[in-house]
Amino acid sequence: MLALVCLVIIPIPIGTVRQALADVLLVTPADLKQEVDRVAQAIVARYGFLSHRAYVARVGRGRQIELYFIAPRGWPPKRLEDWDRIRDEIGLAIGGEGPDRWLTIAFTTDHEWAD
Repeated sequence: MLALVCLVIIPIPIGTVRQALADVLLVTPADLKQEVDRVAQAIVARYGFLSHRAYVARVGRGRQIELYFIAPRGWPPKRLEDWDRIRDEIGLAIGGEGPDRWLTIAFTTDHEWAD
């Protein structure tokens, strides 16, 4: 028997293919990373943290943002409400709250834990 194979090529804009590939590979959009770093640096300066680490990825419509703030050893304890207030401030400054934003914010004195 002779089998006939028909190949249909559907034209797809190269920009769509590039964005889909970037989403699959969890490529960090430069503009989003810069905005998250700007917000985090302002928080570092305002509250006296030593530094921060930011990890950002866009997955489809979603934005995944992880922020780690490095606090000096020996800082006096804060109430949980105080840490929550700082988290709320960061979330508002980053914007985009909703089902497409996944935001994780952690505080630590251990640089290795944030890397």
